[in-house]
Amino acid sequence: MVDRKVFGKLKAVIQPPNLIEIQTKSYMDFLQRDVAPGKRDKKGLQAIFHEVFPIDSYDGRYTLDFVKYEIGEPKADELNSLADGNTYAAPLHATFRLKDGDE
Repeated sequence: MVDRKVFGKLKAVIQPPNLIEIQTKSYMDFLQRDVAPGKRDKKGLQAIFHEVFPIDSYDGRYTLDFVKYEIGEPKADELNSLADGNTYAAPLHATFRLKDGDE
């Protein structure tokens, strides 16, 4: 092992933030995975579904409405996915309600 010599006179002022942790927390806030479907805030993926739905038919008879979404468990863990060259993906299941008139 080679010893490094530092010729600079400035010392480190601050500890840099953990940028991976910031991105991971932001993504978890987007998914709201640990929150029950009925108690999710209107932010992230929940807000996107509510922005797009309900969808009405051209004649107004049918309405497709968003009810909830659930994120399943990934098929493999992070390390096995990385070792096998696969993606670390989890299924997204969305529930919708089709209304016919007033029913």
